[in-house]
Amino acid sequence: MAGSVIPSEAAEFLQRPLMARFITIAPGGEPHFTYVWFEYNGQDLLVSTQMSTHKVANIAQNPQVCIVLDDPDNIWRHLIVNGTAEVTRDGAFELIERMVIRYFADTPERWGPYVEGKRSQDRVVVRVTPQQVQHRNILPAEPAVVGTRAVYR
Repeated sequence: MAGSVIPSEAAEFLQRPLMARFITIAPGGEPHFTYVWFEYNGQDLLVSTQMSTHKVANIAQNPQVCIVLDDPDNIWRHLIVNGTAEVTRDGAFELIERMVIRYFADTPERWGPYVEGKRSQDRVVVRVTPQQVQHRNILPAEPAVVGTRAVYR
């Protein structure tokens, strides 16, 4: 398995329960944007969604996507991942279970009811394989406020 184009130093940033902006291309060519939860597995970004969403339909027509992550504690810190997406049913329910625990870490009483609400949904996993990554203030050597920009392919 080849390594990810995401720099290894970004792993800590990607373990945070951040809301990601997920952009697909609609059939008319315009961008379609939505907020999503994600999981980084060391190589790809995984998104849990329902099969009936616009993003899944858009990916079927054009697998090119973009994920944008901003640090809510530092407006100068962000990661932009351009890549290709594929949709699979494999592990869909397990992924949403892990995400619920991650995103509701401080309110475990919400885990069970939230997961139970997802059981009746036709859930899928969107696996985004990064092709290009841009970031600012992700690497430890980068200045905290002024920032630097890097592009990896």
